Amino acid sequence: LDAGELAADAIKRLGTWACWMREALTADTQGRSIPALPEALTALPTAPQGAPPLAALPPDENEGGESLLLNIASNADLLREFVAEAQEHLHQIELDALELEKDPADAGTLNSLFRSFHTLKGGSGFLNLLPMNRLAHQLEALLDLTRQGKLIAHGDVIDIILDGRDALRQFVTEIDRQLGGQDQGTPIVVPTGKLLSRIEALQQGEVAVQALAPEPAAASPAAP
Repeated sequence: LDAGELAADAIKRLGTWACWMREALTADTQGRSIPALPEALTALPTAPQGAPPLAALPPDENEGGESLLLNIASNADLLREFVAEAQEHLHQIELDALELEKDPADAGTLNSLFRSFHTLKGGSGFLNLLPMNRLAHQLEALLDLTRQGKLIAHGDVIDIILDGRDALRQFVTEIDRQLGGQDQGTPIVVPTGKLLSRIEALQQGEVAVQALAPEPAAASPAAP
């Protein structure tokens, strides 16, 4: 594919993704299962011959971070749309996290957080921003546990939500800088290894609903 064909393919994929996202949000609002991603979105777009890859996968030694190399020449407009939308969702995540501190079981807040991470996962996956996609996916899965009542959104969960928001914001900020002409071609690395490990620990039940249940009162010793 040449650059023109790649751009046309990307626009077609974006339209498919937008239709799927509308259906997914409607299904989530109505309490139905979110539809699976269309097959057309599960395959990564092919880069033109000689162009740098959209994402470089080898992990470095910075807490398990993966380097992200942007292909701005072919994806500048799509990346700008993604950055604008991501900034809105990151701001909403911060507001929702503050509300969650007041009421950890509020269904509306939990659903809003889930949708924000779900949208960030979809957009980053569409653009093959794999480190962002993996982190957003794990955060989305964590929020799904809270929505199902399998995990209470206590302080540790809220801290992870905010730390995840900060990491995703670092990615978005660096993408925006490169779109503005600064340090283009420089791999973007945000340390996420420790954060992903913390999320995995919660998902595996090391901190579960039962962990927050009050301990039973000790039985009084029997009278002699």
